[in-house]
Amino acid sequence: MRKINEKQKEAIESGNEPLMVIAGAGSGKTFVLTQRIIYLVNELGFYHNSILAFTFTNKAANEIRERILSSIPDVPFNWIGTFHSICLKILREDISVLNRSNNFVILDEEDQLSVIKEIYKIKAFSKDIIVQKKALLYVSYLKSKKIDVEDQEEINEELTRSDLSEDKIKIISICYKEYCNYLLVKNLLDFDDLIICVNKIFSINEEVKLKWQSKFNYILVDEFQDTNEDQFELLNHLVRNKENIFIVGDPDQMIYSWRGAYSNIFEDFQRIYPNHKKILLEKNYRSSQNILDVSNQLIRNNKFRIEKALYTDNNRGSNIIHYQAVSSDRESNWIANKIIDLKDNYGYRYKDIVVLYRSNYLSRNIEQSLIYKDIPYIIFGGLKFFQRKEIKDLISFMKLICFDDDVSLNRIHNTPKRKISEAVYSKILQFANYNNISTWESFKKVHEINELKDAAKKSCYEFYEMILALKEFKYISINDLVDKILDDTNYLEYLKDADEEYRVENIRELKSAIGLYQYRNPSSTLQDYLQEITLYMSNEERNLENNRDYVSLMTIHNAKGLEFKNVFLIAFCDGLFPSSKSIEKGDISEERRIAYVAMTRAKENLFISSHDGKNFHSSKLSDLVPSRFIEEIKSNKNFELNKDPASRPKINNNYKNFSIDRVASEEKDFTENYYKEKQTFELGDPVVHTMFGSGIVVGIDGETLKITFKSPHGIKFISRDHKSIKKLD
Repeated sequence: MRKINEKQKEAIESGNEPLMVIAGAGSGKTFVLTQRIIYLVNELGFYHNSILAFTFTNKAANEIRERILSSIPDVPFNWIGTFHSICLKILREDISVLNRSNNFVILDEEDQLSVIKEIYKIKAFSKDIIVQKKALLYVSYLKSKKIDVEDQEEINEELTRSDLSEDKIKIISICYKEYCNYLLVKNLLDFDDLIICVNKIFSINEEVKLKWQSKFNYILVDEFQDTNEDQFELLNHLVRNKENIFIVGDPDQMIYSWRGAYSNIFEDFQRIYPNHKKILLEKNYRSSQNILDVSNQLIRNNKFRIEKALYTDNNRGSNIIHYQAVSSDRESNWIANKIIDLKDNYGYRYKDIVVLYRSNYLSRNIEQSLIYKDIPYIIFGGLKFFQRKEIKDLISFMKLICFDDDVSLNRIHNTPKRKISEAVYSKILQFANYNNISTWESFKKVHEINELKDAAKKSCYEFYEMILALKEFKYISINDLVDKILDDTNYLEYLKDADEEYRVENIRELKSAIGLYQYRNPSSTLQDYLQEITLYMSNEERNLENNRDYVSLMTIHNAKGLEFKNVFLIAFCDGLFPSSKSIEKGDISEERRIAYVAMTRAKENLFISSHDGKNFHSSKLSDLVPSRFIEEIKSNKNFELNKDPASRPKINNNYKNFSIDRVASEEKDFTENYYKEKQTFELGDPVVHTMFGSGIVVGIDGETLKITFKSPHGIKFISRDHKSIKKLD
């Protein structure tokens, strides 16, 4: 066994009393929990299957079990598992207390949704009032609150607190009753039921509760900060004589409130178990002291926390670098270059490096820079930007408009749904094959397909006409074309109906990327852009095929529990991190904990970066500035600011579609273009462009001019400061 420190030894070898172990990041939390179980068996004589240990993932349960088996071989520890898996075992024995049969079936999320959809169908509910996924969320919420299915007044009161309309309340309350009744009649349980039903059994049957209390002589809980109220209630039911419990966790890493984690869990534990013993594990085995100093300084700004300060015997290490870039492109290029530097000059491998971000949509820019620099990478817990459904859909629409592309047509002919079923599409494919024409041409000739009903022919031809109309706009700004596609197809409504509005953030990021591309390439066409994207994606695939050593990209939530020698924390900007929503709510304590988790993933080097520009992901367009968390740590002597050499004074521009601040300022004429004397423009002004010739200003949007040029150039969107454009007297 590895050498243990005094606090770890105390946590492992304490007597049979309530133990609250506050385990800081990298302090050996899993090691201590595992050694505590081994100590209980080997030294205190506990029977192995009288020990119950709750984990939050099956992976963690397996890891703990394997570590124990290395010290206590050939002994099965059957009661180490997640809350849900443990409750399932209990219900298989004792669900009869609730007059239910133990041959129940468990529903997954897809099954749950299918039940709600069936209720909608029977009751003729409209998705326009509330989509089925949201109705299911409220059903789960009512169940978690233990609202009586038959108490309409209580249901209404609870739903009114959520500021819902009467129509929505009516649908949700009926769904709640019908859903619960359906599960009861069919002998089904969902995942919520597993814990709820066990708590109900223990509440109404003391004999059964005593049976399970007697079975478990010691209970341990891993990642206690992630425990929700139902799980905590279950623990309190099972703990006998209020002594046989050991909890380990870190309140500073409580980052799952949106998933139900109970924010007052540590306070409640101390109240319910007043004779508890508190042990702080503050010695860190992961990070350099400089990283810990900055992380400690940040988290101290949270109020009402259990005070602790991480320290280590490791070297002080390098300074924490904050790079402040003038654009997201320059931020990403700096990161890519730094990764190359770490590999070529410091001997690190790509697998020693992780790039962390607050939300998935922020991966797009760094992905592009990594591909341009031939740096292989993998996104964990999400898809690469151009593999995401909404991005592939919009690119497919553009390819169909530009190239009559049958592959793209195959993807989006019924997206959003327009009554072109797979059976209908199959008949169109057969017609195309028989007549040796493209699938797209077959849509034009759909009235000749006798096997199709008139309604199907109508839907197909309406789709054909819509795409034909969109083709008239392929010479306008690509971003305007995207808006036109979104409007004509009702794509955003389609996302709303599917309860996938989170995908809108990625669409905004796509538009921002397109805007930057157009700024860099003012003479480019839709065809040019699509060819660029195709090359980008093919390079991406080739990198994956040819490399087994990758840079990791992931959200901070996906990085919890992991560690890397080098951590890049990107887009550390106010409104992005902390999020604009948390700033508006006036509580950024959880955002600060998320930042703390990100920083403490780093072992040797921590790089934090931010960029100027506009925040398109908040309710109100605003300038991006470095995160307010930077203000809380910048005074640390180990914190070093590196400013982009192209830094410049802020200009207050009211951009609508994309940010001119997000320019490729590494271009050699950046400074010259930016500082040159501004030209003033008004509607109707004649202009001349170095490539498109003469034109007329027909629109002004902040710093962007909408100019119509002679055929074949048409309408273009160009920055008023671009050197290619000149106002004519």
